[in-house]
Amino acid sequence: MQPFMKVLIVSPFYSGVGGLQQYTYKIAVGLHDAGVDTTVVTSSRVPLKSGPSVITLPRLTTISNTPFSLRWFGSIKRIVEEFDPDVVNGHLPVPYMADVAARVCGDRPFVLTYHNDAVGITPLTKLLVRAYYDILGKGTVKRASRIITTSQHYAERSPYLKKFLKKTAIVPPGVDLTIFNPTVYSGYVRNRYGLDGPVILFVGQLTKTHRHKGLHSLIRALRDLDHRTTLVVVGGGNWLSHYAADARRAGVADRVVFAGIIPEEEMPLYYRGADLTVLPTYTDAEGFGMVLAEANACGRPIIGTNVGGIPSTIRDHYNGLLVEPGDLRGLVQAIRVVLSDGELAETLGQNGYKRMSSEFTWDQAIARTMRIYDGLICAQLKT
Repeated sequence: MQPFMKVLIVSPFYSGVGGLQQYTYKIAVGLHDAGVDTTVVTSSRVPLKSGPSVITLPRLTTISNTPFSLRWFGSIKRIVEEFDPDVVNGHLPVPYMADVAARVCGDRPFVLTYHNDAVGITPLTKLLVRAYYDILGKGTVKRASRIITTSQHYAERSPYLKKFLKKTAIVPPGVDLTIFNPTVYSGYVRNRYGLDGPVILFVGQLTKTHRHKGLHSLIRALRDLDHRTTLVVVGGGNWLSHYAADARRAGVADRVVFAGIIPEEEMPLYYRGADLTVLPTYTDAEGFGMVLAEANACGRPIIGTNVGGIPSTIRDHYNGLLVEPGDLRGLVQAIRVVLSDGELAETLGQNGYKRMSSEFTWDQAIARTMRIYDGLICAQLKT
């Protein structure tokens, strides 16, 4: 059977750890499984897997987590011409690769999946982000035939998207409920690390470029919580030693477990084994908060900050609690409320599973994406 659609997905990162990687991978594989002729262009080294064709372009260098090569312009242009896709789909916020795709796709529809704004932390990175949007980013958003974002809330608050809401479509990520669900064994974390008090879970990359995740705030919050409470940190990266130093300075080093990078198939054991998952992000670089959705799917309560797309994941006091970014006192109070009220925690977790199973599945995300592609192809055929 001939495929009814050809799609070229262009994303600097594909597969592996991280929300952007998982979203791109799940959508690409889902499209392939649905009969779409799918090719992925990336700078990631991807293990040989069945599914879409993957073309890895070598990078010249990496600048602040952004892979880059001047040769990509010619390479992506040749790939577009040879593959001749019906739709080209680029992924931001990591600059350049999607920006190139937008400029070499010719008269083909260009879909931009916009996970979140690029946000600088230091004065230098803020300057680089501003320069990126002025030189490339704003033009890429403008060129897009349709813009996919993970939440309406994020689209409306983004300074780069709010002018283009008419061409914005919402496709939230999904959760694989065959893996993440409340039937998962709940005793693994306590048994594995010998814990007997409340357990808080943080999941994220521990790199310098992911400092916005707010782990340092959560470590400080631990000082003001019941001394039996343990924080389990899942993830690895070049900033781990800084977080370990934060824990020592705060006097809670013996109450923080750095579990390292955990295989994806074991993550449900961590979500289900913790009493609470917390993501205290403090910038709009958080487009959705995938770890919160996965924890909720495991029937556990969640706490996040009122930034980026997190308010689309958390309905305050329904499936979790929202606190303001940087509000350490508010974060401590929210954690205390959930850990001290078993009935509330149970209700938030149950509501979380209901919400994830009804609103956030990969089947829904893939179907919505295909409808967007199909609409653009049909519109082009009519012109």
